[in-house]
Amino acid sequence: MQIRILLLVRETRLRRRMTALLKATDAFVRSFSPERVSWDIASKVLADVVIVEEPLIPDPVSEHVRALMDQAASPALVVLSAADSAEESSVLRAAGSEATLYTHAEDDVLGEAIAHIVEERRELLARTVAARRATPRPELSDFVSTSEAMQRFMRMVRRVADSDAPLLVTGETGVGKE
Repeated sequence: MQIRILLLVRETRLRRRMTALLKATDAFVRSFSPERVSWDIASKVLADVVIVEEPLIPDPVSEHVRALMDQAASPALVVLSAADSAEESSVLRAAGSEATLYTHAEDDVLGEAIAHIVEERRELLARTVAARRATPRPELSDFVSTSEAMQRFMRMVRRVADSDAPLLVTGETGVGKE
């Protein structure tokens, strides 16, 4: 399963280092340049894992971390910190972050920690998809219509009903989009 990672790092050297480490995770990584980095991006981009440099999280930190965790995707948050502070780490963990990683750690240590977090998220998403697929679905055969337009519509519905792809149904009020 492809994992989506959002990398929010303003320092160019660290962003390059993290991008190189993330290549080993077999994930789709979306990274932003220093002038485009803001905490608001994290709340708008759909991601399974958000890796953010600690100074980019606005105050109050715990409130902003909780807001990110409350998103529909509920991404795992990994905070990169230049200071190896147990107090800071515990505040972030209490707010809901998955981990706080010390940026001055060796590449193999950082890479292993990130790979572990990504693999845990991949397993969680696989279990979620499996559980969703195991849930009984409503039967399309319950819907009957003699209208040619509705029959064409139902053929299209049958083609997309078993996928996880999002579907947008549009139409005027009262035409039966439900």
